[in-house]
Order: sequence, then structure tokens, then C-alpha cells
Amino acid sequence: MRLWRKSGQDAEQFKNEVLVAAKLQHKNLAKLMGFCLVGEDKMLIYEFVSNKSLDKFLYDPKKQAQLDWSRRYKIIGGIARGIKYLHENSQLKIIHHDLKASSILLDAKMNPKISDFGMARILEVDQSQGDTSKIVGTYAIWSAAWIRWRDGRPLELLDPALGDSYSREEVLRCIQIGLLCVQKDAADRPTMASILHTLNSYSVTLESIEQPAFFLLTKADPNMPAKDMASGQSLSMSMPWSIDEVSVPEPHPR
Repeated sequence: MRLWRKSGQDAEQFKNEVLVAAKLQHKNLAKLMGFCLVGEDKMLIYEFVSNKSLDKFLYDPKKQAQLDWSRRYKIIGGIARGIKYLHENSQLKIIHHDLKASSILLDAKMNPKISDFGMARILEVDQSQGDTSKIVGTYAIWSAAWIRWRDGRPLELLDPALGDSYSREEVLRCIQIGLLCVQKDAADRPTMASILHTLNSYSVTLESIEQPAFFLLTKADPNMPAKDMASGQSLSMSMPWSIDEVSVPEPHPR
């Protein structure tokens, strides 16, 4: 993985990514094989993954068919196991901070491997919370998800490429888990251990959902189809206030 000179990542951020990645060992985390830092040129060398990254499949009409619901649910479970490892590692507590489809690498068997720890935050084992003064990472489009869940039409978020071949219960469970993970009060968010249990058991009853912490009242039409909001682009251009005015919840790893 080569980092472009205008990527905004300075030498300290790069060193942080190397430091973090070198200490991590899990089947759902990309293994760092080496690195290079010469002047402004920075490069991370991860293990070879033949299927590149998840976004190459999600946003390519020719490849979307390869991701049926069963495979997507397996990928979701693998990502959850990787995040659980980051949050509950005996030596470090790590918040990735910029998890997105392009950060999920896929091996030959489509097993997910989390990469890109440049924005990861390391918390000491006895540290209860980190600096909460600013938001970092890619702005999520939980506003669209919340509106549809609240209005009783959550399945509009489903990728049209799946057609009718999916488990309605599993889809609703994933959407509900996602919305619970962005609740304002940390105590209302599920731990990664409970998320994994929920993904693997239909007998678990999830908590009710309140309006998410990062719900944004945008100029965009709330009825906009989910496919038009799936690119993961920043909402900053349509925010009626500055990002500094948004309430920032405590970033406890759960």
C-alpha cells in the first residue's frame, strides 16, 4: 500500500500506523510485512490478498454479484471479530477511527482482514477515556439509516444487487446493531462481544434504538434512495452547522 504525498498523513502518523500494526496478530487483521519511509514517500507492505479490498466489490456493478448475502454476512462477522480483538487485546485497547470498505482487505477465500491503522487511537489498559475534543475519520451516513429505521422502511438500505436473496432477519439485525453502535451514551452501545453473540444467535433480543449521536439534519432529501448515499462521501457540504457544534460522545472501545 503506497501512501500518496498529499494524503495528509505526516511522518508521525505513519510511524503510529507501523507501531500499531506490528503489534497486532489476528486472522481478521492484515499482517504487516514491512514498511518504507524515504523523504515524503511512505509505503506499507501488507500480506498479499488476491481480492484487494471490499469496496472493489461493493461499488463495481460487475463484481457485486459475487457478494451474495451469505458471503456478506460472513464478512460482517469477520470484521466484528477483528474489531473485538482490537478493543479487548490484553496489551492494548485500540480504536481504529477510520473503518470503511476500502480498509477491509479480502483474501482468496473472501475472508476479511482489517487494515489502515493510520488514524488508530491506542488507549492504555488503565485509561478510561481519550481526548474527545474532535471528530476524526470518515463521516458515516447513519442519518439515512436512522430515518428509514424510524419510519419503518429499513430494507430500503439494502443493496439492490442482492435482489430477493437475503435473510430479512439478519439484515434487520445488522442495521439495528449499526444504529446501536452510534448511540450517544456509551452505556447504550453494545460491546463487540455482545455483537458477535447477536450475529451468531437469533435468540438474542436487542435494545430499542434512540436517535444516533451523529444524526445530521442535512439539506439532502430524507427520502433519497440508499444507493445514492452509499458512496461514503462527507456530508460537510450539506451540514447546516459546523462540525465543531456536533456533540461528540466518549470514544470508549466497546
